[in-house]
Amino acid sequence: MKMKTLEALKGSIKKWEKIHDGTGMDEGRDNCALCQRFQNEDCDCDGCPVEVRTGLEGCEETPYEDWMDHMRQIHDLIPCSNRIQSGCEKCKELAKAELDFLKSLLPEVK
Repeated sequence: MKMKTLEALKGSIKKWEKIHDGTGMDEGRDNCALCQRFQNEDCDCDGCPVEVRTGLEGCEETPYEDWMDHMRQIHDLIPCSNRIQSGCEKCKELAKAELDFLKSLLPEVK
């Protein structure tokens, strides 16, 4: 994995660590280091480790879809203004799933 890609992945992991511990917010691609690095005006994510893993554009078929569905359906929040809702265990669970998914994209340490 190229150094700039690794740095972006680590930045996205840091974002989700903060969301999971209740100190951060999901602002969609506006505060996603991977999106900042790989997304273009066509929302093509060529080279993003998420896209490489799933074979799909965006964050399709990742835990992020479940997070967004939960935020919209349960908390009636619009995209890009999401944080763990106080006392909602499902929020914490979904944030952890996204965090674990992103960590699974890290290259193995030799």
